[in-house]
Amino acid sequence: FPEATDIAVTIPLLGRRPVVYMRIAEPIILLNSPSGSYVIDEKGRAIVLLQDAPNAQALSLVIVDDQTGLDIQTGQQALSQNDVVFIQALRQQFEASGLQVESMSLPPLAHELHVRIKDVPYAIKFNLVGDPREQAGTYLAVKQKLEQDKVTPAEYIDVRVPERAYYK
Repeated sequence: FPEATDIAVTIPLLGRRPVVYMRIAEPIILLNSPSGSYVIDEKGRAIVLLQDAPNAQALSLVIVDDQTGLDIQTGQQALSQNDVVFIQALRQQFEASGLQVESMSLPPLAHELHVRIKDVPYAIKFNLVGDPREQAGTYLAVKQKLEQDKVTPAEYIDVRVPERAYYK
């Protein structure tokens, strides 16, 4: 059972029945990859194929498209735990700002995440190794400034470098 993360068995001093403690992984991300769509837990492990989890669609999972080409297997590490934390924090920052994420994708470049916001024609490039709150804040500040100047980037806003932003 790949969705079981922590299992402990204790035998009581009095009695004959062992007590089993089991913690089930919390689903966080729905990762769409060439090898299938997987539900990813908080530690970055692929816990189940989407087709084997009919109720997964009812959960409000972050949907991420994996373009890295890596082969993913159930029960194996699909993302680093830091990547999961970054993606989750970034989603929370955008929701708090009233922005709706249209898509998130992992390109074949190391430590990079591309995000598209609904009703915006460009992508936002993030560095998965950096601070998600800082990068989201940089994006929001640049977005506000560009809106004031009536400028709309055609391709992307890049906030991968700390305290800097580039657009094209």
